[in-house]
Amino acid sequence: MKIKIKGPLKKLNYKLIILENNIIKETKIIRDGYEINNYNKDAKIILKPLYKEIYPKYIIRDICSCESFYFYLFPVSTFTLTDRYYKIKLKGGIKLGKYNVTMTDGTGQESIVAGSYTVTGSSNGYDSSTLTPTSIDVTNSEGTFNFTIAATGTLTLKVTEDGTSGGTPVVGAKFIRCDSAGTTYGNEITTNDNGEAVFNNVPYGESAPAVYYKQTSSDGNHNFDDTLKNTTLTESTQTVNITNPTPSNQTLNLTDANYSGLKVNGTLELNN
Repeated sequence: MKIKIKGPLKKLNYKLIILENNIIKETKIIRDGYEINNYNKDAKIILKPLYKEIYPKYIIRDICSCESFYFYLFPVSTFTLTDRYYKIKLKGGIKLGKYNVTMTDGTGQESIVAGSYTVTGSSNGYDSSTLTPTSIDVTNSEGTFNFTIAATGTLTLKVTEDGTSGGTPVVGAKFIRCDSAGTTYGNEITTNDNGEAVFNNVPYGESAPAVYYKQTSSDGNHNFDDTLKNTTLTESTQTVNITNPTPSNQTLNLTDANYSGLKVNGTLELNN
């Protein structure tokens, strides 16, 4: 019978004790893959790790092959990674010594031996040096560790009546950051006297994720498009021109309901 040890510590040495009728038959220091000869299926097998941290041990015996599988379970730690300024959940990775945790939709999990760890992290388009915190202490209990990371790009939205850089600026138009599903994050930004609204701390560079945003209002005198839009910054600064056109003229006719074509003087009030 061959002993298989699975888990993060499978390469360490273990103490094997075999008892038959409560009498020790064999004691030996072994490693993963050790083979027991003349194995008595009624014998009691004890496997002890030769290190300080003792974790719950689970034994599974394969009836067909008579193989015993020993599993040492470690506390599961949960990691979250978000944009520091907009709280958007990010893809990326967190590295703790020999552990590499993949972050999907801002979250990752890993079974980690208790100890103190220096942490590094990355997410496309973000500055790795801004990761916070940079060290954590993992205990024997399950835990959650929250990390933030920042980007340093600048996206300027320039709003004019005709959508050109030299057009008449629209002052007071508002925008907000979103994710790809349209969920809003952070605070609204407003166009200034030049018709410019600026998103700071956005991702940029090769393989950077798209920056999603939408316009929430204009100045009350212009039309606007409130659908979800996005752009990808290849440079640290980028400007996107946006059109908020003046309203089109509308013709309103008022006639007598009982005399077709008879025009009526008066006033119509439209509220929205």
